[in-house]
Amino acid sequence: MPKTKSRPARPAPTERTSRRPRLHAAARDEPQSVVQAATQQARSSPVEQSAPQAPTTSVCTIPVTEPPVPTDPVNVWILGSSIIKHATVAASQRTGGTNLSIPNANIWWQGYSGMKLLDLVPKLKYLKGLKLQSPPHIIVVHCGANNVGKTRLDRLLTMVHDILSQCKTLFPKTKFVWSSTLPRITWRYSTNTKAMNQTRTRVDRQAIKTMVSLGGAYIKHPQIKISHTQLFHSDGTHLSKLGNDLFLNNLQGAIEHIMGVKTK
Repeated sequence: MPKTKSRPARPAPTERTSRRPRLHAAARDEPQSVVQAATQQARSSPVEQSAPQAPTTSVCTIPVTEPPVPTDPVNVWILGSSIIKHATVAASQRTGGTNLSIPNANIWWQGYSGMKLLDLVPKLKYLKGLKLQSPPHIIVVHCGANNVGKTRLDRLLTMVHDILSQCKTLFPKTKFVWSSTLPRITWRYSTNTKAMNQTRTRVDRQAIKTMVSLGGAYIKHPQIKISHTQLFHSDGTHLSKLGNDLFLNNLQGAIEHIMGVKTK
């Protein structure tokens, strides 16, 4: 019989090591009709480091069809809870003061301890009635975290949409900007920190969706995480000096971006 040559066995197939990255759920829900702007410092954001440092970056999005807000000067209202109240004090102690070193910006800070979503429209009506200055070109809203745990989630999501729509009706020519709520180490209405922060994220998602549909913009604060405890005050709710510095940098960068200010 003729001899046959034995062929070497083929190696077993191996599992591919590189796979297409999966998109995070939050990213899938992001509105697609926006353009993101971040400062050069975003590439070295402290979130990627072992300890956050100031200054950092801001992340702001606006509809791609929206032109910059005209200058000469720009009236900006920043309205919100005690986070804004404390940020006002921190801003007054920084170089550039409460106008955040933004050229042609006239920023009016309105922070109220314990402010909730239902307080937003009455406060705006009150401020509008004062007629202390021309109607604002920009209104930054930082509110909603004080509702988390107190108001049912389904009701809260409806409230966010309805209240922001009422705000736009009250100031139809104003660009509204949603400043994303901040995580907390300590929550007033629950000890389940994880659940509270998940609810907060869903509220932000709804607010962002509504704001973009109204021609507005939104700001994120990605550096502020509960794992970075040095960013928080000892009460676990408010920000430390470093945390306030990061928060103010984000607001400054966002307002500059919306105004079309070119930073060095």
